[in-house]
Amino acid sequence: MIAKTNPEQGALSLETGEAKDKTLPPHGYRAKVGDFIYKVFGGSEMGGIMRIAVGSTNPTKVKAVENVMRRIYGDVEVVGVEVDSGVSDQPIGIEEIARGAINRAKQALEKTGADLGVGIEAGIYPFPGTLTGYLDVQVCAIVSPDGVITIGHGPGFEYPPVVIERILKEGVEAGIAMGELVNDPELKRKVGAIGVLSKGLLTRTELNEIAVLMAMIPRLNRELFFERK
Repeated sequence: MIAKTNPEQGALSLETGEAKDKTLPPHGYRAKVGDFIYKVFGGSEMGGIMRIAVGSTNPTKVKAVENVMRRIYGDVEVVGVEVDSGVSDQPIGIEEIARGAINRAKQALEKTGADLGVGIEAGIYPFPGTLTGYLDVQVCAIVSPDGVITIGHGPGFEYPPVVIERILKEGVEAGIAMGELVNDPELKRKVGAIGVLSKGLLTRTELNEIAVLMAMIPRLNRELFFERK
């Protein structure tokens, strides 16, 4: 769990968690999202519920965005929309992965006129010292109506060699190759490959949540990212 929501204030509260809350900071800390962030970096000009559009209808992506944004902004409306990522079904290389995430975020915002557009793109990229030569990573891009784009990504992990081989030689999408390997064609829309490979310790939704939170870091720290010269 990334944080605990205070439903009355609708603000992010990060507090010392128990041992199972590994993503929480080790000391007491409380962060409140100010009106400036809400209005300038995402927030309805008319007030009321914040509207956030996700450039995908994959339930693991939409739910991840909803989970994180509720902890930050309180009551939000999150909707998934079909978009064209503008990259291959199986991105290879960090530049292509990032481009897909940005394209998804921009199109989601343009199609809906929401307060924030969010894009999440997964792909593999070369990484030295790995068994297969590649890591898989989820990149998240968040764009607001003023054109500000913030980006983050989640932890990287390796696919089994047979999956990487199929990606590189056959052009098969990782989620499909992994789904066929474990006889679950809907795997990528459920716990995902990471759910299987981590033996249930981490799901794809949770993996996406980390990427979304990382993309929100500049927006949660405007005084460090946007006010310093």
